[in-house]
Amino acid sequence: MPAVSRFADALERILNQLLAWLSLTLLAALVVQVVNRYILGLAWPFLQFLIPFSFVWITMLGSAVAVRHKLHFDVDLISSRLPPRAREVFGGIMSATVLLGGLLIAWTGVGFAGLGFLKKDSATDIPMIYTYASILVGGVLIVLLALERVLVQVARQGAQGEATR
Repeated sequence: MPAVSRFADALERILNQLLAWLSLTLLAALVVQVVNRYILGLAWPFLQFLIPFSFVWITMLGSAVAVRHKLHFDVDLISSRLPPRAREVFGGIMSATVLLGGLLIAWTGVGFAGLGFLKKDSATDIPMIYTYASILVGGVLIVLLALERVLVQVARQGAQGEATR
């Protein structure tokens, strides 16, 4: 197994743990919020920060994991009709496109991170950088895991090319 795949495996294990904890946190916060608001008539300002924080981080981290497993949007209408070699090339193009999309998300995330230093949550006065940083981090993770896909595809195509000689 190439070193890049071992790195991606370790990164994915960490991301899966983070996603599990964030999901549990989100679920617990939602339950407490509903009980407090509709049964007790209370609202906890920190939960109004924690719920969207957890949701955005789950979305961005989960997107990166989905990229690694090719669970992202793909134009199956085209690829299913291509011959095997063209399908591999098309897959490489799609992986490169996802990588470029991750770069765009990361680049946009830099601007959001800068804005996060300026804005604060209205209910808790917590800086929004903690939430907005998810866009930058998610974009970087998408790039890393899409890059792994591209490298694995290139290595596989190189190995197939040598085997046919």
